[in-house]
Amino acid sequence: MLLHDVPLSGKFQNVLGFDVTPDGGTVVVDRDAPAVSAFDSQGHLVRSYSSPGTRHCEITTPEAVAVTPRGIAVWDQKRHHFLRFTSNGVCVADDVVFDYEIDRGALTRVAGGFVAGGDTLTGRPCALFFIADAAPTQLKSCLHRVTDQARWLLYGRSFVATRANKSYFAVPYESTVWMSDGVTEAARSLRASTGRIAEEPIPADERQIRSSRTRYYEFYASKHVVEGLAAVDHGVVLVTASPAGSRRELTMTLIRDDGSEGGSTTLSTDGARGVYSTHVRGDGHDRVYLLIAHGAFPAVTYSVATYEIR
Repeated sequence: MLLHDVPLSGKFQNVLGFDVTPDGGTVVVDRDAPAVSAFDSQGHLVRSYSSPGTRHCEITTPEAVAVTPRGIAVWDQKRHHFLRFTSNGVCVADDVVFDYEIDRGALTRVAGGFVAGGDTLTGRPCALFFIADAAPTQLKSCLHRVTDQARWLLYGRSFVATRANKSYFAVPYESTVWMSDGVTEAARSLRASTGRIAEEPIPADERQIRSSRTRYYEFYASKHVVEGLAAVDHGVVLVTASPAGSRRELTMTLIRDDGSEGGSTTLSTDGARGVYSTHVRGDGHDRVYLLIAHGAFPAVTYSVATYEIR
């Protein structure tokens, strides 16, 4: 059930992730602005957490954000830095990281640290990993390993969701959801592929697709893909998207921790062009938040739609 849909003020260029604050606000990372922006529950801009640049506590390409009990954590891809800010915008940590990369938006908070989706740069390739608060510059544990590096490099987006003692992981072109305790347990398949997401062959011109913003987003938007995960009570909501003419059709399906499937909800959006049209978060209880893009690059706006899962 849709509770409310709040438009966000301001201009955006290439939003890659967001999270929701305890008071109903939203924090958004825009890679190309570059900006890390906080909005209140009414969608009004209240602060920017960082200034663009390459010096200490500045950002160049923010790609993921997670709300913490004391503020937020931000992954800056180009600088390879993991930054922490207080809730009032003060930078308290800017750590250089060599061991891993975090994919677009794939960062979330768990007790004692963070769960991230991405790629490890030392040792065996890892798609899902735990980062401890005490040592954020070192990979703490690998929860799920990459099985096909070629496909991983092509699609370059992953999704994570967490609640107490559970973490979930998925990628755009597979229906499988992986579940772990989020700290040490190797992830197991929560639901094998059921054919909802057809395995996408690697196109012959994949390098050209990846090197062109227009072609990359057109390719992505033309497919039936996973758009995100939202952790809720006793399970996870899998959000998939498929083309519907000039619009995008979103389906939210509840998958319980025992592998059984709950109800599903389908809605239609305006199919924003030149960006990822939807980002997803859950509150670990009964709320799913969709950050939905409207329009076409470079004139893109966003709203946050809040759904209650029953």
